[in-house]
Amino acid sequence: MSFNLARVLGGLCLAALFGGCDTAARDMPALPPSQSSLAAIRNRVFATDDREKVLRRAIAALEDLGFVVDRADAALSSVSGAKSDQYLLRITVTVMPRGTAQVMVRAIIRYDATPVLDEPPYEKFFAVLGRVLALEALPLD
Repeated sequence: MSFNLARVLGGLCLAALFGGCDTAARDMPALPPSQSSLAAIRNRVFATDDREKVLRRAIAALEDLGFVVDRADAALSSVSGAKSDQYLLRITVTVMPRGTAQVMVRAIIRYDATPVLDEPPYEKFFAVLGRVLALEALPLD
C-alpha cells in the first residue's frame, strides 16, 4: 500500500472514529493524479513537424507569460525559465517529434522543488503557445 493511500485510509478511519467531526474528511489531502492524467495535463500535440519553430515559439510564449528564459538547448529541444516576480516558479518545456507530421510539447511546472499538479497553469501556457504558433493544441491521445 502506498504512503498516500495509507494516509487517506487513516484519515477516513479518523473521520469515522470522530463521527460528528466532518472537517477531517474535508481537510484531507487529495490523491495525486495518475500518470496518465498527469500526462494529459502536461502534454499537447501540435500539427507541425518543425520542432525548431515550436521551440522558438515556446520561448515567446514563456516571455509573454512573464517568465525569464535562462536555459535553452536546441539540440535537446528544451527550454527553461523562471517567473520574473517569483523565482521559485520554474517551467521546463521540451519539444519531441511525434510521427512525421506532429510534435508533442511537454511542460513541467515546479514551485521550488514541488511539481505543480493543477491543470490551469498548463492550460494557460498551452493556450498562449497555440496562439503564437497559430495552431490549436491537441490533447494527448
